[in-house]
Amino acid sequence: MDSFIERFCAKYYFPYAEGRQLIEGMEYKTYRKGDCLVREGERDTSFYIIARGIWRGHYLGTLSK
Repeated sequence: MDSFIERFCAKYYFPYAEGRQLIEGMEYKTYRKGDCLVREGERDTSFYIIARGIWRGHYLGTLSK
C-alpha cells in the first residue's frame, strides 16, 4: 500500500503524511467487472480511489440556455 500512497501523492502533489492519513481512514474493497456502485436516481457522497482497473461514469442531464 505504501507504493500506492507514494504514487498518489506524487501525481496529485499531496503531502505523504496527509495521503497516508487519508488512506488509513478508508476501507479497501474489491469489485468485479460489471458491478455498479451508484445506480440511477441515487446520490452518493462517498469518495473512491481506484487502485487498479477502470472507472466509468455517465451523467445524463438536460442543458438549459
